[in-house]
Parts: sequence; structure tokens; C-alpha cells
Amino acid sequence: MSLFITLEGIDGSGKTTAGKKLADRLEKEGRRVLFTQEPSDFIIGKFIKDYILKSEKENRTDGASGLPDILPADTSIFASAPDASLSLHLSSINALDKGSYELACLLLFSADRVIHTDELSKKLKYYEVIICDRFVDSTFAYQSFEGFEKLILDLNSLILKLQNLRVDRTYLFDIDPVLAFLRISQKFDKSSFDFKSRDFFERVRKRYLFLAEKFPERIRVIDAGKNKEAVLENLIEDITPLLNLQKGGME
Repeated sequence: MSLFITLEGIDGSGKTTAGKKLADRLEKEGRRVLFTQEPSDFIIGKFIKDYILKSEKENRTDGASGLPDILPADTSIFASAPDASLSLHLSSINALDKGSYELACLLLFSADRVIHTDELSKKLKYYEVIICDRFVDSTFAYQSFEGFEKLILDLNSLILKLQNLRVDRTYLFDIDPVLAFLRISQKFDKSSFDFKSRDFFERVRKRYLFLAEKFPERIRVIDAGKNKEAVLENLIEDITPLLNLQKGGME
């Protein structure tokens, strides 16, 4: 069985970079490693990345609600889509009220996870370590509805139970949103989430820290404000005992 590791944290926390460095380090040690991410590269995940998270700098936010504006004023960029009616459907999504839009996004991300976890469950026997950049905790941190937090936790649990999949360790890359924003400002390829306000990321960070307190046996908080080398060493220090246990269980 694989060791299933997930990486979480607000945008700008450096989790993706650290995760790839961790994967490289483990591969150099001779381990079979799969690095994956959510949204996935399956059809729903691609839709999310291309039309929900895609950066449209000139129309990046709805000033009234703070929602990402997923459509530019000129929808001609969708002219080459296989479905000629796609731009119309996207316009309908963009016209949703705040609550409906957020619910639609929650269900899209969850549907993508169902497909992704189905694929991961088939790959468990081929890899010693699977590292996933964003997973169930991102849904809770980014997409929680006030008063419906338990429902979202239950939804995530249901998806994992359907595939008999368990997260062995989650690394939460915790960082001050101010520092995260400085890092984001240096990125060239930004998603709509990168343009959210500091208050938004403060709320997301608090939700992540809530999860860390609720699931201390699974979630390890990493000081993402440190330099990249120090962060990687923190990861190696924690994951090594897990790998030794895994090896012992396989013998």
C-alpha cells in the first residue's frame, strides 16, 4: 500500500514547490512516487482550471461580492470549444447569485474528487508514496458555508469511504497572509483565488488551523515562512518514520 500524503495551505504558502522537491528527494532515494494535484487533469478538473480558476486580470473580481469573475467581457475565447453553446452555459454560471455560485463550485470540486480518488485507488499498489497537492481540506477551508461545515466534512468523508482511501499525513503549510501576498505578487500565472482579499485568506487560514486542531494525528503544521531548504528538511524529518513503518508493514 502507498503512503498517501496531502499538501494544504493558502495560496502563496509554497506547498507546491515543496511537494515537488519532496517527490524528487524520495525518488532519488529509489522510491516510486506519484505527484498529483486537485483540481485534477480529468475532464471536470480541466473545466475548473480553465473556466473557474482561470485568471482574467481585466475582470478578476466582482466588486460587490468578492467572487471571481470567471468570464471576460469578450467570450470569444470560447469560440474554439467543441460545444458551440459552451459560452452560453458559462455565462449562465457567471450570472448566478453568490450562494448558488459557491454551491455550484463546491459540487464541481467534489465531482472532480470522486473521479480523482477512483483513479488514485487503482494506483495505490504501484507507488510507495502518493503526494497530492490540495485535497479534502482545501474544500473545507476555501468552500465552507457558514453553518454547513459539518455537511462538507461529511461529504469529504463519504468520497474517501467510497474508495476506501485514507490520508496518512497532511502537511499544512501555514504562513502569514501578508507574506503569502508578497509571494503571489511575483507570480506570472495567477488564478482567480490569487486575487482574493487579505481578509479572505485570513478566514481560510483560520479554517485550516481549525482542522489542524481537530485532526492532530493526521495534520502536521509546517512553518511555511521559513526558507525552502528548511521547509523540505521539516518534511523529510516527519515523513521518514512513516516510511519506515510502511516498510516494516510490507516485510
